[in-house]
Amino acid sequence: MVKCKLKYNVNYEAIICIPSGRMQILVYIMYCPFLLFRIVESHTSWQETIMEKCKKSMKRFDEEYQALFSHLKELNYSRRTLNRYINYHEDVMSRLRANGRENEQFDSRLCEWLVQDIIGGRLFPTLSLKEKNEINSLQAILSYSETGSLSIFGRPNKVLCFDGPLSAAINDYLEHDRVIGRTQGTIRIKSLYLTYMIDYFQKTMGIQSWAGLTRGSLYSYVESLVCYSPSMITQFLSILKGLLAYLFEAGTIQENLAIFVPRGTYKNDAKLPTTYSDTEINLLLSSINRASPVGKRDYAVVMLITHLGLRAGDIATLKFKDLDWDRCQISILQQKTKEPLVLPLTNELGQAIIDYLKYGRPKSDAPEVFLTATAPYRPFYNGNGICSIVRQCFSKSGIKRAGRKQGSHSLRFSLGKRLLEAKTPLPIISAIYGHASTETTMRYIGIDRQALAQCALEVPPYEFEEVLP
Repeated sequence: MVKCKLKYNVNYEAIICIPSGRMQILVYIMYCPFLLFRIVESHTSWQETIMEKCKKSMKRFDEEYQALFSHLKELNYSRRTLNRYINYHEDVMSRLRANGRENEQFDSRLCEWLVQDIIGGRLFPTLSLKEKNEINSLQAILSYSETGSLSIFGRPNKVLCFDGPLSAAINDYLEHDRVIGRTQGTIRIKSLYLTYMIDYFQKTMGIQSWAGLTRGSLYSYVESLVCYSPSMITQFLSILKGLLAYLFEAGTIQENLAIFVPRGTYKNDAKLPTTYSDTEINLLLSSINRASPVGKRDYAVVMLITHLGLRAGDIATLKFKDLDWDRCQISILQQKTKEPLVLPLTNELGQAIIDYLKYGRPKSDAPEVFLTATAPYRPFYNGNGICSIVRQCFSKSGIKRAGRKQGSHSLRFSLGKRLLEAKTPLPIISAIYGHASTETTMRYIGIDRQALAQCALEVPPYEFEEVLP
């Protein structure tokens, strides 16, 4: 048996007895602002463990900041970022000293007080960039204090949560989509559109249950979409129709209101997609500075799109195990379709990847091939980072882009155009793009103007007579 004296106040102390063979001490104290442990009879290891935990929990903001600052230096953060943290630290310490709180323990309560002191009753969007960054630095220090690591960097996709009486059915609908195999990207897009819809039904129309949804409610909702673009309206209506059909099948609503939802008028193939010529593609590649580590990465990324047509999301998640150097091929499981795809790893493409891995990629244990170029070095969360790389390369290339899209998908279309002009059969193009069927690939026929010209019919001869008044 081990006797421990817990002194948590000048006037209060308690003695507890703990079996000596136990590996943990569980003490529940409702409120003890300055907890001091004094072991009366105990093994040395017990004393060291308890005192170490106590010591860690009593750190002030200045100490927590110094710990995080040292960690950021180990992660090779830029001098510019470190200087910002130094400035934020000085500002926060000034706030604490002005209120006599510089010696308090830095925990979630003190962090919340600091945040509110910075905001000062204003709305967050109205704060200056410096104030927003100062709040972010406080959250980073608190996170590092509680976990001992910075496991999340950047701005990953925000998790959307639905509240209110209509939310349960929405969550069931999205869970149904997951079960039937909808991709995470598709579900996220649906969630964004459903956020507006549920907000309109609950707050604008005051609907508290799906049983209260009527045809008039639907028509009012449809009219509220007039401020959006035709493509977004079509997406809104499609998602609404799918939700109502699900609710009817689940028995949540008694009438199949999906049949009263009008169809959108937007067509995906109403406009020809943006493409770039071989000359422009070569100019794009040659404009990338391959002498720098960032340029080596960007060059390999653009090569993967222009030569293989890989989607941005698949490049972001490309792993070392996907590169088969012996067979000279790349084997991936596509993020969008969840279907396997095998593509050739050409010599030119392989050299670009090797050049990046040997002389451009930061040291990291991450299984992904491509990493961010600034510390902390990490894989890309999704394809947005890859699209950003492509846009930056376009902006530096000197290519005329007025009225033309300049993302990774434009380069995919450009590859399709080159394949069509080379008389590549449609099934082969479909296999290269990883399309589930050639029907999806049929959209690419519209960019082959030479082939379309062969389909044009001659205007039959016709004699016109001038009609005089």
